[in-house]
Amino acid sequence: CSGIPGLQPVPVKDPSFAKVRKNIYLTSRDCEKSLSLPKICGDPVCGAFPEQAFAPGRVASVAANRLGFMITLDTIRKPVTAELEAFDEFVDRQFTAEGELLSDMLRYALSSRGKGIRPVAEAAKGRRVHLAAMLVEMIHVASLIHDDVIDEADMRRGKPSANARWQSHKAVILGDYILARNLSIGLTSGQFDLVTHVCGSMAALCEGEVLQSECAEKHTMTRQAYLDIIYKKTACLIGVSASAGAMAVGAPREKVALMRRFGEAIGMAFQIQDDILDYM
Repeated sequence: CSGIPGLQPVPVKDPSFAKVRKNIYLTSRDCEKSLSLPKICGDPVCGAFPEQAFAPGRVASVAANRLGFMITLDTIRKPVTAELEAFDEFVDRQFTAEGELLSDMLRYALSSRGKGIRPVAEAAKGRRVHLAAMLVEMIHVASLIHDDVIDEADMRRGKPSANARWQSHKAVILGDYILARNLSIGLTSGQFDLVTHVCGSMAALCEGEVLQSECAEKHTMTRQAYLDIIYKKTACLIGVSASAGAMAVGAPREKVALMRRFGEAIGMAFQIQDDILDYM
């Protein structure tokens, strides 16, 4: 039976949905082809911006000039505010822990989840949609906790990181607990199509982290390696978030695949812009 009220188990009749996941191990060249992004100034991730507009800090202003206003995350979130609030309440109900210490750590981690780009990518009403968004978002939360341990980072979004507050070994356990609890909730819900679709992205996250570490240690970062890293560490999960939202509302397979490519394109653009801002 389903562990979440209002959800009925969804049997996996065949592995055909795996076709949607075929791009999970893409190289940057394959990524360029799959995303169908226009090649301008020799860069597949430039989008529709001309070469002279792609200097640091110019992308957002060019977009604003074309649209007549500056798009912010708050602008994007506003139409789905109610759905995002319902999603937050759903996560709070699902993620509880026994023991005061673990409960405190869990509340702390969930209180600073960040921009909420992944839930926005699949914002819609319904418990199945909330489940899909939660599966993706909690993978992201756990990966950030583990990233801070690897990087020995003391701060995360203006607050002390989990490893800074409770030491690295407890932070690793916290990340593991979030992943384990996430999978448990998903499997108990009976929504096996969503669980299988979303959880395949975890391997790509790990591959991206290892590749980034290898490039940093050997000082061999190249354009191709950079695109591989940001695809696996950022774009892949945002793509899965968008496609899982489509899958959750019963969209046909071609629409699910289209939403995945849309999410991947957003993820690539987001991470490039975020990296640019690190140097400004």
